[in-house]
Amino acid sequence: MFTTNKYYYTYFKIINRAKTRALPNNTKTEIHHILPRSLGGSDNEDNLAKLTLKEHWVCHRLLVKFLIDPIHIRKMYNALFMMAVKDYRKINGRIYQSLKENAVPWNKGLTGLYQPPLNDAAKAKLSSLWKGKNRPKEHKDAMKAGWQRAKENGYQPWNKGTKGIIKGPCQPVVLISPDGKEYEYKSLKAACQDQNLIYTKMSSVKSGKANHYKGWTIRKVSISS
Repeated sequence: MFTTNKYYYTYFKIINRAKTRALPNNTKTEIHHILPRSLGGSDNEDNLAKLTLKEHWVCHRLLVKFLIDPIHIRKMYNALFMMAVKDYRKINGRIYQSLKENAVPWNKGLTGLYQPPLNDAAKAKLSSLWKGKNRPKEHKDAMKAGWQRAKENGYQPWNKGTKGIIKGPCQPVVLISPDGKEYEYKSLKAACQDQNLIYTKMSSVKSGKANHYKGWTIRKVSISS
């Protein structure tokens, strides 16, 4: 997870000093997770350090310089950006530019999570990109290499070891709007497309993981009815 460079040693020098000192009562401090929770750290006392505001900022600036995993680095840049927008933080233009360039939303590029489903024009455009065309060999090789890296890193397909999976028929649903109106559809996917709702959110409502989504609820309808 970490590389032991000069930033690593500076980081833990600050942490170790903070754990063995006594600060004046009027010093403003913040609790810092030595191994951040987003990277698997806990709330146990041995993973916490009481830092001054400046030390807290410096430690988060150091974290991005000795992490190895790009995903971990991106998470720490996001944390830095959230710290920077607080009104008592003072940062210069160079630091702000660095944060804006590296703080990437975790769901950037993923469709159907926190935005409405694609419209018909967008779907048609995506569908036509490679329709009737052969993908270049470098594209195919890059895809194979990507899957190979994923397998080497422990990725397991959700259906590994199962064969001959047969999808059942779509289950009719009744969507109930926030004002109590009911709309019957042949499937949840069709309902979400018609009402401009996010399928993953409504799927959680259907499975009982969520009580509602934006006031919308679901009543299942048996196929035989």
